[in-house]
Amino acid sequence: AEPLPRPVQVRLVDSAGRALADVPVTWGAEQGGSVAAADARTDSLGHARAAWTLGRTTGRQRLVVQAGRASVVPP
Repeated sequence: AEPLPRPVQVRLVDSAGRALADVPVTWGAEQGGSVAAADARTDSLGHARAAWTLGRTTGRQRLVVQAGRASVVPP
């Protein structure tokens, strides 16, 4: 149940490797953890960050990122 010392980060790119800017991003922590988005959208380099606090359970923990609209792109 401790926060990670550094934010987690994703980078969104298109099929040619170009950064995707201004894409909405939502975060979800599983196994009882929590996540606080630092960025609601990707920046000009395609990055989005969040602060992740792990859950109290031992073992594998998972963070899910949804880029774009959920009705169009799966997590």
